[in-house]
Amino acid sequence: MAFVSKLERNKYFEKYEVTIPYANYSDTLDIETVIEQWESSYGTKHLGWAAPYYLDMIRAHATLPRQDVQAVLSELFYKINHTFAEYRSEDCTGKYIYSLDTLVFVIMIATIYGNTTAKSIVEFYREHFLELYVIIPHLPDYTHKLSETTVSTAICCLNKENVRRFFIENFACIKAAIEGYLKETLAFDGQAINASYKKGESNRKYKGSDITTLFNCTRYRTVCYKHEALKNHEKDAFVFNIEHYCNTFIEGTLIMCDALNTKPIVTDIILKNGADYLMPVKANGNAEILEHLTDVTSKPHDVFATHHDVTKDHGRIDERYIEILDPKKVLGKRMSFSHKHVRTIVKYTKHTQYVTAGVVTNETTTTRFYISSLPLDENVLAQVIESISVYWNIEAHHAVLDAPELFNQDHLHACNTTTLENHAGLNKIAHNFLSYMRDRLQAESTRPKSYTYTFKEALKFIQGLSVIDFLPYLADYWLDELDKDIKENN
Repeated sequence: MAFVSKLERNKYFEKYEVTIPYANYSDTLDIETVIEQWESSYGTKHLGWAAPYYLDMIRAHATLPRQDVQAVLSELFYKINHTFAEYRSEDCTGKYIYSLDTLVFVIMIATIYGNTTAKSIVEFYREHFLELYVIIPHLPDYTHKLSETTVSTAICCLNKENVRRFFIENFACIKAAIEGYLKETLAFDGQAINASYKKGESNRKYKGSDITTLFNCTRYRTVCYKHEALKNHEKDAFVFNIEHYCNTFIEGTLIMCDALNTKPIVTDIILKNGADYLMPVKANGNAEILEHLTDVTSKPHDVFATHHDVTKDHGRIDERYIEILDPKKVLGKRMSFSHKHVRTIVKYTKHTQYVTAGVVTNETTTTRFYISSLPLDENVLAQVIESISVYWNIEAHHAVLDAPELFNQDHLHACNTTTLENHAGLNKIAHNFLSYMRDRLQAESTRPKSYTYTFKEALKFIQGLSVIDFLPYLADYWLDELDKDIKENN
């Protein structure tokens, strides 16, 4: 994966017109007065010995702002204002009102830094206030502090459809192409927010939100998401998102899901938008097919291709057997079938031995069947092996969102559906950028190639940056898709 260089970024920004909307605040104070206010109220104890160098950096940027920083800020404010409409109470006389673009910017950046509650977002704002003050024109001085109520209200009042559109337009696009002959694997699944609850419902087992995510398992990026009030309605959210938002994202990919969502409405819309499917079949909805395939494959049968591998890890030995079958030979002409263009059948068998002190203590065998629109050709076996292997990345994605040291989404205690979906959207923005930074750190690392950066390490790296130093990375996230054009033009 290629990343835009600092030189290329600076050349691009030399031609960039910096225009940031100015809010209607009072006259901006000089930087020394603002530093004095911040030091007397917040202090520099958290900076330790680096405090003088930090303040020198603030003074330097206030005197001569960095062009790349102000350019990406201008672009980001334009994107925010282009997406969100601002609504205000008319009774604002004599009050300091934070503009919507400023609030959305602070909340989004704070979330990328790992702050997912109103309290932690406000703490982030206060800690990084000087950096924000010198890059955002006419930001209120430190005596007019951002409050938790303001942050909570902003998240609750933002139109959730606009937040989703902002994510899709600016953070869902995959920047660099992966070379190879296999299709990228996408998957969709639902994830309940366990601490959420339904308003007026005394039983807390009924959750307030189930977030359905369309996830690129090959790239480890979220493509789209949608809130559903009821569990097990993932297929409805998936169909809605494909029809209204991200039909162009799935063309040429392979899409998977769990057996509960293996429905004709799902496979039909996948085919309609130029993608292929690989769907598991179980008794919940496809019992007739499952019974027939189990019976046919228990006897001698024709096989198009096979694969067998063994992995040993953490006290277990896994053996996988994969058979690629021709549906014309195993389904039969009399078999009624509601799914269109089934061109491949997959039988997947996994035998696991659990080993303690060199002794096998338990064994399990599971068999699954998949139907697919993939053609029976020389690539089908490799595609199936790859897709089944990376499918579980969507479950790993859920674990990242729920991890207390990362996004802690499972502990979002709320019932307002707009708040729940907007928090999920902010987490998706942060997750995709964090995934990008993890890939970038991995590519630029001098460590052995076998070493893999974790999300925690990527977050720690970001948290060690000032907002001024962070923004060029955000610029690179957007400019990587222009990498080829920049090189050609220079």
